[in-house]
Amino acid sequence: MPALILMLASGVAVPLGLALTLTRRSNAAADPLERRTLARRSDDAADPLERRTLARRSDDAADGPLGRGVLARVALRGASGLRVVAPVGAVGGVLGWLAAPGSGLAIAGAAAYALVCVAAGVLGLARVLPDLRARAVPELAIDVGLLFLPAAAVWLLAARAGVPLAGFHEPVVTFTAAHFHFAGFAAPTILGHVGHLVEERPRALYRVATVAVCAGVPLTAIGIATNHTVEQIAAVTVALGMLAAAIVLVGFAARRAEAPLAKVLFVVSGTTLLLTMTLAACFALTSSAGRGSSLQGIVPLQTMIDYHGGANAIGFALSGLCALTLQRLRARATAVP
Repeated sequence: MPALILMLASGVAVPLGLALTLTRRSNAAADPLERRTLARRSDDAADPLERRTLARRSDDAADGPLGRGVLARVALRGASGLRVVAPVGAVGGVLGWLAAPGSGLAIAGAAAYALVCVAAGVLGLARVLPDLRARAVPELAIDVGLLFLPAAAVWLLAARAGVPLAGFHEPVVTFTAAHFHFAGFAAPTILGHVGHLVEERPRALYRVATVAVCAGVPLTAIGIATNHTVEQIAAVTVALGMLAAAIVLVGFAARRAEAPLAKVLFVVSGTTLLLTMTLAACFALTSSAGRGSSLQGIVPLQTMIDYHGGANAIGFALSGLCALTLQRLRARATAVP
């Protein structure tokens, strides 16, 4: 099951997530519908703060998701290059898992995949550095997802090479690779793009979900490496953030989606989180993934692999990314020229 989960991550989830991010329109004429909608809402807003916020978002829509300046131009060129090499990385990631651990093919495939992920991380850095303070929460979440990809790839490479990393051995190395792929990359990416879909309606809930998920991932890693109490706090933080994300997906994204199948997939994605994150919280509060841990708690390890790992991969991540892809295709097909 862990091998299948990470093949789905490297071969399907990451390419879908990158495609969503890299194909976002990036010039002033690219998304006139979004720009006109934001401009109209800015004119109609009564609150001055809301008016300024919407006006800034309208400007951002004109500049594109990469913003302005030299770094933005570098990011734009990097995004174009990454679109070309991303399929190579996906093939490498899958081949790395089909080959025997420690073999030349496994290492070469994982290394090719890691290079693409590092390039994605550099792109995330180029996106976020020019205007970190003014960065909208959805775009910041997408940036965070890109920044976590190199870490995911490094752990995956260590797993395929059959070597320990940071003092951890199998199966923790593989579990950590899966964690960074789905909690680190897929979850912020989904939340970022969902933020553009649901706009301002569940503002507080959306912000809580996004901040908790983005902050909880590195906090979990710190807790596993240092202190079980920190690990428990991080697990609860991520679980609460994911539960808030489930409400956003089911209660808002599913209703806003135009494609019928996208509505269904958003519901599947959100409801899956209710199960998987409850299991994760129970496991973290009664066990640990830290050094010397037996990986045993009130929730058996195999249950975590099957129902937390497997369900998150298919039910949450792939369903959510496919829903966003379908919604993107539907929106483009019906966009006003």
